[in-house]
Amino acid sequence: MDLDKFHELWRELTHDEGDELIHRLGYLNCGNPLSMEWGGRVYKLNLKIPDEYKMAEALVKLAILEPGTNWVGERFKQKETNKEWSPGWTCPPTWEEKVYDWGILELRYNTRGSRGSRGSRGSRGSRAEADENSRRGLKPRFLCGCRPDDDAA
Repeated sequence: MDLDKFHELWRELTHDEGDELIHRLGYLNCGNPLSMEWGGRVYKLNLKIPDEYKMAEALVKLAILEPGTNWVGERFKQKETNKEWSPGWTCPPTWEEKVYDWGILELRYNTRGSRGSRGSRGSRGSRAEADENSRRGLKPRFLCGCRPDDDAA
């Protein structure tokens, strides 16, 4: 198995299959910080689960470091049992210091930040590519895309 390309599996899975894989292995074992877009899939994070909390931290960090509005369709609810999502929710500025360790967060991550509104996280501007240095800094948090010789080149 090529762990550097494990994230490419997402293109071949249905959404239900992808959700089951995440449930069994966790985001940090399946994801690659160099490909946080996950083929347009929605991150479904229960912030009480340590793996999912760490993934939320990584997504917040990237959204701050990468220009543009990077979170698409983000929504949050305080409890998994709540039927309603918090209306008009955007990522609070306090998450730059500490992400809530409770609640349910859903979003898609967009490499090409949109112009205009600041949205939830990220600065104004647009981008053609991901910030590779920022993403490489997240590599120690993930299993995939993290060979020891990656930075030897």
